[in-house]
Amino acid sequence: MEPNLPLFVISDTHWFDQESIDVYGRPEDYNDRLVDNWNSVVGDDDIVIHLGDLVISDFSHFEELSKRLKGRKFLVKGNRDNQPDQWYENLGFTLLHPFELRYGNYRVSFSHRPHLQMHKHEICVHGHIHSAGVVGINERHINVCVEVRDYTPQPIEKLLTAVTKRLGDVGQ
Repeated sequence: MEPNLPLFVISDTHWFDQESIDVYGRPEDYNDRLVDNWNSVVGDDDIVIHLGDLVISDFSHFEELSKRLKGRKFLVKGNRDNQPDQWYENLGFTLLHPFELRYGNYRVSFSHRPHLQMHKHEICVHGHIHSAGVVGINERHINVCVEVRDYTPQPIEKLLTAVTKRLGDVGQ
């Protein structure tokens, strides 16, 4: 299956988490920046796949904030998404298990944690490793943590095109 675009990906927003400011060096206004950046690129009918660690604390504030986020929202739960599934669904997020799509000659996997064992023609879109850079672990990983993506959901087609070009295959 080819991605049905426009489709955006993002991970590790950690909304309302003071520790993210202290540990990851996020700006004090990162919650507002995330909302502004999200809504500047995502339209009402666009799909956003959040790859986990959505909100860490202050859940009641997030319930209000989530109403402002544009798009059709999907969530692959991360290691810090500990609310009951129904809570996320009540906020408009459809829950997904890690999944795969086809992109040209590649199998593209979407998960919170990066895959360490990968097939030659697999690309892994992931979060979890905040400071690993945009490439992630190796050239077939795409890290979509907010710290390395300017706190902005990223169009998946742009990311996949860049990776397949880097790998020497346009993927089509």
